[in-house]
Amino acid sequence: MPIRINLLAEEQAAEEMRRRDPIKRAIYAGAGLAGVIIFWIGITQMNVMAARRELANYEARLLKVDESSKQVRNNQMMSADFEAKLKALHRYATNRLLWGTMLDGLQFTIVDNIRFTAFRSDQGYGSGEVQKFFTTNVTVTYVPPAPWWKVWESDVENPPLNTLVGNQLAGITNKAPFLTNKLAYTFKVLPVSTNAEAQKIEAKVEFT
Repeated sequence: MPIRINLLAEEQAAEEMRRRDPIKRAIYAGAGLAGVIIFWIGITQMNVMAARRELANYEARLLKVDESSKQVRNNQMMSADFEAKLKALHRYATNRLLWGTMLDGLQFTIVDNIRFTAFRSDQGYGSGEVQKFFTTNVTVTYVPPAPWWKVWESDVENPPLNTLVGNQLAGITNKAPFLTNKLAYTFKVLPVSTNAEAQKIEAKVEFT
């Protein structure tokens, strides 16, 4: 019976031990985990870049809206000025002095030994400048739009700034100098600053 001798038995056993080495498995597992982390970092970076692009887009839109809002505010101020002038003209037209009644009474005024030969009267109107009699700052709360990634939430439409400020004027107009004021007044709202973290807007209110 022939005897077979494997001269490579030691080398094969060493190769088998190297193949079953746990360090190599750990290296493979670490490499796989590192690949997963790198992939996650790449996805996160892509999301950050997309958020930055969206932020830049919103900032550009905000600048456009701010420019148009300035024009709107200027138009509102001009419109309020025109309305004030129109009201003043209407008041002048309705409250003018009616000379007929006075002249009718004058013709029945008789004084002995005096002859009435001439009558002269001057009537004029003076337009007063609009005066600011009270200025204050008011802080109002608003609801910010939902983030872009919260697709399940819908944006809440905030009322105009004048409406938000007007809702808080009751606590201002119930004390001096409004209690002693007998003239009609108007108020103008000018935004001062916005605190996005606290969701508040500070506005300047001028009463004229």
